[in-house]
Amino acid sequence: MADGVEARGNSVRVYFRFNGELCRELVPGGNTPANREHAKRLVTVIEYEIQAGTFDYRRHFPESTKLAENSFGHYLDLWLTIKSNSVAATSFRGYKCVFHAHLDTQSTNTWTAIPR
Repeated sequence: MADGVEARGNSVRVYFRFNGELCRELVPGGNTPANREHAKRLVTVIEYEIQAGTFDYRRHFPESTKLAENSFGHYLDLWLTIKSNSVAATSFRGYKCVFHAHLDTQSTNTWTAIPR
């Protein structure tokens, strides 16, 4: 399946391959001729950015459920949950302090390194 646009019912979604995985994302605005054209341009931009190595999933689809599932913050939260039951309370507080001192939380389950 080539990258492209799919109009179904009242919605339009784009699909493309990123890191070997087929990604499908809804384009806000409903199924209108103008929105389908916007989606076609969006796919072109996404394909170019993927080839250039500059594609940022969060910038194009900030509300995507894929972001929470694949973010560093998601895995950090899982690790912290596991460690909270297996280390002393003071160690756990220390881990959390280190993460908060060196990482910036921009939204739920989204942790990014603070630039120097």
